[in-house]
Amino acid sequence: MIVETLNSLGVAFTSNPTSSQTQAGKILVLAAIGIQIILIITFFYLAGIFHWRCSKNGIRIKAVPALPIVMYVSMFLILIRSVYRMVEHAGNSALDVYDLEKLQSLSPLLRYEWYFFVFEGATMLANSLLWNVWHASRYLPQSRTVFIAEDGVTEITWEEESIGDRPTLAKATHGAMTILTLGVSAYIFPKSNRMKNI
Repeated sequence: MIVETLNSLGVAFTSNPTSSQTQAGKILVLAAIGIQIILIITFFYLAGIFHWRCSKNGIRIKAVPALPIVMYVSMFLILIRSVYRMVEHAGNSALDVYDLEKLQSLSPLLRYEWYFFVFEGATMLANSLLWNVWHASRYLPQSRTVFIAEDGVTEITWEEESIGDRPTLAKATHGAMTILTLGVSAYIFPKSNRMKNI
């Protein structure tokens, strides 16, 4: 949320090149991209720890080797895009379409479209295709009451509590989500889904 807020404010400030707030907008955009790069590196670290612990403890389900690798590739593509955007915004980006000399002094990343197509368009297209081919739902159980046993292989199904057994706050939250999502969330998170233990 912070990244998107800073990015939005930065873009709004830099949208008018004659404004006195252009430099502040550029700094906000660079700060947003910098925070995003730090978050990506932190995510790599945490995902690596999770993947290592799964391997160390012998979790042998098909999702463990597949999904972390897909996440690593996806985050690497986003990291490439973020670094490209950081370099693009760090350079000279003062745009004056009426001054040919100023246009020629712009960063090559802004003057030539192929940089954008390769480092922005192609990386995000590859990321979208990646998640459409190896979507996480292929590896998740069909019910939210299915868990992996301690042996790392066996799936256990637990009996879900009924809506009447839930605390008042949980009932209110379920009702609010049903109203806010026009009933769609009721299909995703049903009130009661009784299943027998395995």
